[in-house]
Amino acid sequence: MEGWDQDGMQAVATARLQPILDDAEKDATGTSKLVQQAVVLHNSCLSTGATPRHYVAFVSLCSSIYTKKRSQLLQQQNFLKVHVGLLLHSLPHLVLRVCCFGRECVNQCHVAHNAQGSLVAYAEANSHHDKLSSHSH
Repeated sequence: MEGWDQDGMQAVATARLQPILDDAEKDATGTSKLVQQAVVLHNSCLSTGATPRHYVAFVSLCSSIYTKKRSQLLQQQNFLKVHVGLLLHSLPHLVLRVCCFGRECVNQCHVAHNAQGSLVAYAEANSHHDKLSSHSH
């Protein structure tokens, strides 16, 4: 890169990538590995005609993409926090309803069982009565 040295390229990347650099991994000298990789990537493209303007555009685009994706992620996290909060708030009511529903089902099963038992007893009594009636004739 004519007119730009390594330090200048790192300074441009550092300035443009500041939102990302707070979370980025740094080497022993304190230089972000992300900044170093941006410089390496651009230097590898010099043979294809990459210019300082391309470098600045690339670094700006990386920053823009990161900022947009981070914003989307934060929106999704907030959405999830709100809805998980709503679920946790309504959970005791749901558990109570499920328990009541479960008790109601058990009660209905007991009622049905008792009714069926009564019908069976009635049918057996009638069957026994019919047998007695048919034998007596």
